[in-house]
Amino acid sequence: MTTTIATIGTSTNQSTTGQMPTLFEGGVALALLYFVLKEAIEFFKKKDDAEGALTQSLIDDLRKERKEDLFNMSQIMLKIDGSNQQIAIAIHDMSKAIHDLNVSTQQNARIHSEIFGLLREQERVLHKIEAHISDREAPKRVSV
Repeated sequence: MTTTIATIGTSTNQSTTGQMPTLFEGGVALALLYFVLKEAIEFFKKKDDAEGALTQSLIDDLRKERKEDLFNMSQIMLKIDGSNQQIAIAIHDMSKAIHDLNVSTQQNARIHSEIFGLLREQERVLHKIEAHISDREAPKRVSV
């Protein structure tokens, strides 16, 4: 009966030891888990650093492009402002020329009116002279 108990005791120890890992196996598993976690952490750190560098590079590129765009837009606005000033000067000059032309036209109309008045006066005087000459010639014809 002692043999049976001893065999049962050893078989129980073997079956339980087969299911439970030994200290060495547990240490290897723990070391493997530590290595995998360490590598995973390093991988994700490198990935995050690379993504951060890429994101920073993209942000820097966008800032550079925006700065160039703003500079180009400011140059265009300066050109437009210069053009607007030239247009304003041209409009002012045209306005002055139109004013001068208007004054000249008014003076011409006044002179034209005065000339027609003088021509009417000369025509009236001419009619008087003709009438006077006709009156002088009329008696001479009668006496002849």
